[in-house]
Amino acid sequence: MRCCADLEFRGRRITLLFENGVLRRVILGGADFEGIPRAPGGLLTPFRREFEAYFEGHRDYPDCPYLLEGSPFFRRCLEILRKIPRGEVRTYGWLAAEAGRPGAARAVGRILAANPLPLLFPCHRIVGKKNLGGFSAGRDWKEFLLDHEKALPFRGSSDTSVVFLTQKRERRAP
Repeated sequence: MRCCADLEFRGRRITLLFENGVLRRVILGGADFEGIPRAPGGLLTPFRREFEAYFEGHRDYPDCPYLLEGSPFFRRCLEILRKIPRGEVRTYGWLAAEAGRPGAARAVGRILAANPLPLLFPCHRIVGKKNLGGFSAGRDWKEFLLDHEKALPFRGSSDTSVVFLTQKRERRAP
């Protein structure tokens, strides 16, 4: 059975899509699913607690039951994201190398764009060598999440020591 629910944190809407009691998708910015019933409170409560713990800074990512499909490389890339500490960033190239395919940064970018469970697999912590990089929910969400995690100005491995230019000021990664 499929059902959905909306959560709101810091004025931002997040829609959760469930299938048979496990999380199937997280939509940052929300979505309206006509014909899909609302999740019952009993199902939603533990998921809400996990997202609250993340947004309150107690967790690096929400740890919920989920359903993730994809190739072994797809799943490996997403699992590696959980190794990046809250408040730090890494590059697409770093993730490709960690996943065993150095030089596959563009493939990694496509995988992250298709991540059905952002926050559970924190793809916002991956940035480009010369810029912030893309994000499926948009640059505003990426900046919001990195700022929320205190990753602005950028902190991370030496692989991210590049200059990022923003409208407000120059930010240099260590």
